Amino acid sequence: MANSLYPCGAVVDARKPVDYSRLKWSDVFVRSRRFFGTYDVDGMRHWLDIVGQVEFLGLPTYEYSSGGSPGGHPGGMEYYFALLDGGLACHDYWGLRNGCLVIGQSCIRYFCYQLGVPQPRKFREEATIPTLESLQQEIKEQQGDIAAHVVLSDRIDRFQELFRA
Repeated sequence: MANSLYPCGAVVDARKPVDYSRLKWSDVFVRSRRFFGTYDVDGMRHWLDIVGQVEFLGLPTYEYSSGGSPGGHPGGMEYYFALLDGGLACHDYWGLRNGCLVIGQSCIRYFCYQLGVPQPRKFREEATIPTLESLQQEIKEQQGDIAAHVVLSDRIDRFQELFRA
């Protein structure tokens, strides 16, 4: 059974789950050279698993698809998800600017917890490493607060400006 959330050329076999407990966090996330405080998701399989963690949280998102091929595939897709101290920016444009960026250290930690990847060492800016429970509580507060939704929606607008430039 193939699962392709991003149909622009990549099909991932969903029958072969990844054992994330055997990976290091740096096997899944690579520091991005494009922007400070962002991390590239290394590999389409990881990309799909990470997007799957945020799709149904009920937080502000933005999805866009453009163009199309005669076969019915979109020419390009963009997904933006805002949560915690940052979010995700994902692009798939038939070979141009493809990738998924995770923005924010709390987001990296949240995805490591959710996937079962061992946590990175304490980042320079952190006083302590947050627990999964504290991150989930922060997400729950963002889900229920209208003002937080406005802030997160504004953040998505900034992500779009930043990543389309």
